Amino acid sequence: GHLRSVYPSTRFSVDAGDSVLLYSDALLESARDEEGFGLERLLDSFAAAPTSADAAGQLEHVMGDLRDFLGGDSLQDDLTALVFKKT
Repeated sequence: GHLRSVYPSTRFSVDAGDSVLLYSDALLESARDEEGFGLERLLDSFAAAPTSADAAGQLEHVMGDLRDFLGGDSLQDDLTALVFKKT
């Protein structure tokens, strides 16, 4: 049989210039020395991404911070992340 999961839905508005980051749990749980990247580090990284950058540039900023955090360690899980930017 198939398992069915129910996920909550949320509505929000996005103004011109706003960006939205969607990510899988591997982004938060990626760890170095048993310390996860975590939500606070992710929020800081996304907030520090240049607002003048396109969505790909903002995502690259976050992925660069993750690579720096991992210090050469490899991911232990598959990771998916998307940035949408309203123009």
